[in-house]
Amino acid sequence: MVERTEPRTDGDELTVLAGFLDYYRATLLMKADGLTDLAGTAGLHRNWRAMLRHGLEAGDVSAAEEAAIEARIRTGRPLGDEAFVERLEVASGRGLKPRKRGPKAKAII
Repeated sequence: MVERTEPRTDGDELTVLAGFLDYYRATLLMKADGLTDLAGTAGLHRNWRAMLRHGLEAGDVSAAEEAAIEARIRTGRPLGDEAFVERLEVASGRGLKPRKRGPKAKAII
């Protein structure tokens, strides 16, 4: 069982942010749904406090990776290979791959 304590709201900015980050981590662990590899996110940022203070550090992602992330944010589609997207579709029960654009063909009766 994950223990989650309310973050402090008094103190300096860094202490408050670190408290909210711990609270957020505990919340993620409590709500783990099997779709997200939480252990895989552990080393995502070298310094979470610096990321909170300054945003992504230079060199964390390449320009191509950044463009791919931005494109997925605009479309709301997952970023990953076809097998990953298929697993997400099965787990969520929703179609996530892009479909053919334009009007649907009329059924012939």
